[in-house]
Amino acid sequence: MIVGSRPVQDMARDVMSSLYRPGGSEGVEDSFQRLEQQADATAAERALAACARALQRRSMDAGAMRTAQTAMLQLIANGIEGPIGQVVAHAALARIQDCSDAGNARSIGYAALATIGDQSTSASEALLAKTVNQAASRRMPSPMAAAARVEGLKLIEAGISGIPEKDMADYGTRMAAAVTDAGNARDIGYDLLETLGKNAKDPALGSLAEAAWEATGQELTHATGLKAQQEAFGLIAAGANGRTGTQVVAEFGKRASNLSSLEVEGARLGRSVLESIATKSIKKEEQLYAAAAHRLSSSRESDYDSITIQNVAFDRLAAGVSGTPERVLAELGLDALGATRDTRNARSMGEVVIETIVTSASDDSVRKSAEKARRKSSGGAGLIGRVLGRDPDAAAVNSIREGLQGIKDAISRREAAQQAVRDEKNMEEIKKMADALAPEPKPADVKVEDKEVVIGGIRIARRPPRQETSAPSGEGEAESK
Repeated sequence: MIVGSRPVQDMARDVMSSLYRPGGSEGVEDSFQRLEQQADATAAERALAACARALQRRSMDAGAMRTAQTAMLQLIANGIEGPIGQVVAHAALARIQDCSDAGNARSIGYAALATIGDQSTSASEALLAKTVNQAASRRMPSPMAAAARVEGLKLIEAGISGIPEKDMADYGTRMAAAVTDAGNARDIGYDLLETLGKNAKDPALGSLAEAAWEATGQELTHATGLKAQQEAFGLIAAGANGRTGTQVVAEFGKRASNLSSLEVEGARLGRSVLESIATKSIKKEEQLYAAAAHRLSSSRESDYDSITIQNVAFDRLAAGVSGTPERVLAELGLDALGATRDTRNARSMGEVVIETIVTSASDDSVRKSAEKARRKSSGGAGLIGRVLGRDPDAAAVNSIREGLQGIKDAISRREAAQQAVRDEKNMEEIKKMADALAPEPKPADVKVEDKEVVIGGIRIARRPPRQETSAPSGEGEAESK
């Protein structure tokens, strides 16, 4: 509080008195505007005057409007200062608590959030206020809209973190607990996720928000859609913690596909998340893996098997997908065959993977192996198998599994050979670098003394000089005869 009597405080008292005079509402909006423009007003006082003026344009009971405006004018008259968002939120919440009519509470919340959105010096606070106000302006009962705005004001009053994704996710969690109608809460969640997808500072969390927005817009019960949104808000609030967008989206996909008691809803959620990864991941192998997994889970007769293969894919994507396209697809196929409980579904999934390898493999030998596996699996159980009554689907699955394992093993051998060549080249380069860095040997320091030769500090005795003697007379001459 600012103690004293400033022009803005005196003006606030005059406007407050005019509200209770006959016909006092006339021209009051202009009085509020003059308060906003008063040179000695603090930022918080200007915001309160703006909020009081905004109430003048809302549809609410005259008595409730005058009570709220009076409370805001009293704060200005007392001399208020502080962060704009917290001051306005506190003033609005105090008045909303006194409202017995949800429509009046909804209007006060709207005016307060609109003021914060326009005048807050915190970009994150302004974004939150605008998003909450817009979301709560959807067609819904006043008690639901009022509850949604109250939660936003409470969060702002307590002080937000300034990180858009955390603040918006925290609000989404609180809002869902306060808005008791799942359909209304789900509608508000859409707006939050859409805003987060466009404004998140962390690209990974932005990708998660976008994927959740698309997934929870599927044909779902409101309860399931809301639960999926809450899973997303929880993951967003926790942060990416160094993980890529694909990894956090995959974690959300697995959670979302398993949260409903209706398998058809879980399968829809999982397919939507796989599609998001396939179309938005920046890594080609992740796109290919997610697209193939999406195709596998989109043609299953059993939603249970769809969810099963989705979970396999999400686990692999969350751990990180790497390798050549052929290896990635072979691993997906083997995982799918091992996960499904129905041989007919397993066969169709395996055939999809084999066909994808045939059409996308860049290595001729791999493509030929896939074509061979495709031909072999199409033959069914064979003549003997049919006579013995063997399951043609099981025989085809075995052929596909053998083909995929053969492709994977061939790729592993090829990669091992390539790595050996790289290792040999690396060793050659290391040897060259070591030779280049090794110091050249210096010639030894040689010193000759009278009786010794000193070589590099080592003393060696000198030999005495060799004596030359003449041969005796007659020696060495041929005897004459």
